[in-house]
Amino acid sequence: MSGYNNTTNILEKDRMNDILATQKYLSDLYNTGANEADCSSLHNELLNILREEHEIEHRLYDAMKKRGWYDASKADMNEVNKVYNEYNSMKADLGIK
Repeated sequence: MSGYNNTTNILEKDRMNDILATQKYLSDLYNTGANEADCSSLHNELLNILREEHEIEHRLYDAMKKRGWYDASKADMNEVNKVYNEYNSMKADLGIK
């Protein structure tokens, strides 16, 4: 039976990841709509919907974090510096200032 629970958790994690990706996409769409809305009342309504979408997204992050499916731990400063130096090295190799 332990294999069943593991499989169920994997499917649930995948489903949550898909929902979160969809939620991010919806937020992007409402953000673009709010940015381009010419009518003030439409703009305000899209901002209200956008706020709701962000709240849903936040609840999804929290639910995934509680299950251990989303790592929101702080980055180690040594790792941050390593990535920063690698990025700057690649920029220099490409001739980007």
